[in-house]
Amino acid sequence: MKPECFIIRKEYFDHVSWLHGIGHTGRVMALVWELCHLTGLESQKPAAYCAAFIHDMSRQHDGICKLHGSLAAKMKLPQFRDFFLAQGLSETELKAVGNAVHWHSLTEEADMNHEHYQVISLLKDADALDRIRLGPHDLDARFLRFTESHQLIKPARKLFMKSALKQEKRAVFYHELLGKILKSFK
Repeated sequence: MKPECFIIRKEYFDHVSWLHGIGHTGRVMALVWELCHLTGLESQKPAAYCAAFIHDMSRQHDGICKLHGSLAAKMKLPQFRDFFLAQGLSETELKAVGNAVHWHSLTEEADMNHEHYQVISLLKDADALDRIRLGPHDLDARFLRFTESHQLIKPARKLFMKSALKQEKRAVFYHELLGKILKSFK
């Protein structure tokens, strides 16, 4: 899977938004990629990454909404199915994408025994890490599922600050920027 193959276009979104649009999606994709590395869940990376790509594309507004995840699983996953398969995903991984996208917008948690719990949790944590775009106190670290996610709080804040006004469509831009940021923290 190559991040440079992913272009985040505004026309993919049902509701064009600064809050849940191109920049947010790019940051969540970069954060989920890094989180897979930190947690050692590299095998879950393809599904988690594709889930991050489509997770907010079916939003109808920027308010609280528990339905946009299931809408994206029903509408956007079929739209990008062939693209995801071309990126190397299996049918099983496509199912994980759908489940992760569905669960990401729900306040309740998937059972830890759910077959796609890891992919769901990777997406939810990466999405939560970008909550800093909503204000300095909107990310509640107590709700992060992986201890490794805590290592990304400061880098996520910096990623937002350096990318917020760019709305760059190339997913690789966010990876490169996050890579530079992570090096500065070492």
